Amino acid sequence: MRTNHHIVMDATARAQSFTFSEAVLYGLVFFVFVALCMHLPVAIYANASLDDALFIKNSQHLASFHWLGPFNQTTLAKGTFFPIFLALNSYLGVPVTLSIALFYALAVWLFVRALLLHGLSRWGAWLVFVVVLFQPAIFPTRIIRDYIYHSLALLVLAGILSIWSQTQVQRRFNPNTFLFGLAWGAFWLTREEGVWILPGVAVFLAYQFFSLRNSRLQMWALARGIFVYLLGALVLPVCVASLNWLNYGAFQTVDFKSRNFEAALNRLNSVSIEREVPYVPVPAEKRALIYKVSPSFRKLEDYLEVRGRAWMQPGCAHYPMTCGDYAGGWFMWALRDAVADAGFYRQPGAADQFFASLASEIDIACREGALACKESVLPFLPQIPAQNLSKIPAAVKEALALSLYWTPISLSDGESWGSGGVLNDMGLFLGNPKRTPTLAEQVSTFSGWYYGADGEWLESICDRSGQTVVVAIERLNSPDIAAHVGDSTATQQRFGMSFKDSENCKIVASKSKNEVLSASDALRLPSASVQLGSGSIHFDHRSSGTKSFEAALQVKKLLAKVFQWIGAPLIGLSLICYLGTLIFSIVYKQYRSPLLCIASMLWILYGVRVVLVVLIDISSFPAVNYLYLTPVFPMLYSAAILSVLLVLELTQKVTRAAVVRT
Repeated sequence: MRTNHHIVMDATARAQSFTFSEAVLYGLVFFVFVALCMHLPVAIYANASLDDALFIKNSQHLASFHWLGPFNQTTLAKGTFFPIFLALNSYLGVPVTLSIALFYALAVWLFVRALLLHGLSRWGAWLVFVVVLFQPAIFPTRIIRDYIYHSLALLVLAGILSIWSQTQVQRRFNPNTFLFGLAWGAFWLTREEGVWILPGVAVFLAYQFFSLRNSRLQMWALARGIFVYLLGALVLPVCVASLNWLNYGAFQTVDFKSRNFEAALNRLNSVSIEREVPYVPVPAEKRALIYKVSPSFRKLEDYLEVRGRAWMQPGCAHYPMTCGDYAGGWFMWALRDAVADAGFYRQPGAADQFFASLASEIDIACREGALACKESVLPFLPQIPAQNLSKIPAAVKEALALSLYWTPISLSDGESWGSGGVLNDMGLFLGNPKRTPTLAEQVSTFSGWYYGADGEWLESICDRSGQTVVVAIERLNSPDIAAHVGDSTATQQRFGMSFKDSENCKIVASKSKNEVLSASDALRLPSASVQLGSGSIHFDHRSSGTKSFEAALQVKKLLAKVFQWIGAPLIGLSLICYLGTLIFSIVYKQYRSPLLCIASMLWILYGVRVVLVVLIDISSFPAVNYLYLTPVFPMLYSAAILSVLLVLELTQKVTRAAVVRT
């Protein structure tokens, strides 16, 4: 009789021995993926002080051995691992897009290898590798932590899967378990809501313990593997917290998740009024009530009501009903800026004590009845008005549309932001990846010829520094055009011209200025020729500022189209296969498969992430988008492929059993 030990031993042998042709095939896929990543542009947002620019700034301090730099309200606002990643990349001196691509490819390979150890077939592993690797949503479009988050999530799962397989084949310590644990620590230090991964992992491990209940030795080996894994997971957070304590006097990784800040924000969100305002957790009416009972909050009144009102604008752009107040996703940042303005962010201890006092004062007011309060179920999640709950179906529908690539995916994140000097400095630090130009840098170029009556020629009209400037376009030699039109005087009808996109330039014929052709329209002309004035303008060459990226962007567009075609049939079929296999395995216990347990974990993880972003979307800020769903795209499509393959595996088992019985 073949035991789990024999099955895993066979799977381990398969995972560690590849034929030359298989190695070449994987290598080719890897090469194409990395090449595509290197040719896709990223936007550098030098003005995004709470996102891209914050990570780059912190990483520059790290690379200079100044830890995260001077302390303020943003220093410990977000996880530290992405700045560490960027700092390490700066020492390598390679484009950061290459490091991100290699990191993801490694994560996918280790995840696929873990699936091989659990019995996935060789061709099934190759299919998962290709489909997961070329997810259009995972290609970075900007320098932000989300584009390594999915890699870390896969490494976390690969580690969890490897723990169980090791319990089947050996009883000694394996250093890989500890290394995978480090990946969990990095995952925890990348974003603040890492708790979403716990339900799926917990279900998987609980089932493993249940399946090993008759083998105390293997249960002990599994427990020991989990202990070593968690020990590795503590290393990076403890190191980061220790360095924060040495540099700032605070033993914490992210002060956004500190107990007192969380308590203060939750207490502010908990205050109730008769008529709640959608997407505004602490509207002016609530703030007025809190000022009366909280001396600490009263110290922030001048900033929140007068000088900090710029934080009202981002929410207004997304939710018109919030204009003139702080929308949920931005109030927490306005609060931190207000506390800094009051002088409490000179050191972590002072800020922490302030938030503790604020939480305590509101809590006392709630208990004494001075304020009506209602606690939220989840931390940081404000109260959700009844009218917002009705938006859940639409948000879930949009999440599903994104998952199936039915919602068009952005090929790039638009132009980069920032002054040339800052952008060049950041680009150099990031290894000079291909980046999108700023609006001021974007130039459209044209070449061709024009022939009009009575020697009419072309001019350009551009907006420069608020003034309209008319510039004659230089005439170039064109003996070929003279021969073409049969006019011996048409020897200078060719042109070459370049326009800055920011200057909104137009092309006009000198004698017919009421007819204009904008540079942007000229780029989009379906034909290379168009009537202008008394003649025709013919374009031999037209290119925008992103011409060098167009081939790679078209490949990404094609990938998105492919997934749009296959997404719905694959996910729909896989759900049917998964539910059918699950029911069959429950009824006929001898047909249970390790891959079924893994598929269950992946489906759970996808569902939990969708629920999380939907709750954020209906309460705080737009969260149902490709960026926030990025970590579960690899999981969703892996779950889909595994679910379909489970039916094939089950069919083979049932057939073999029938043959044995006959």
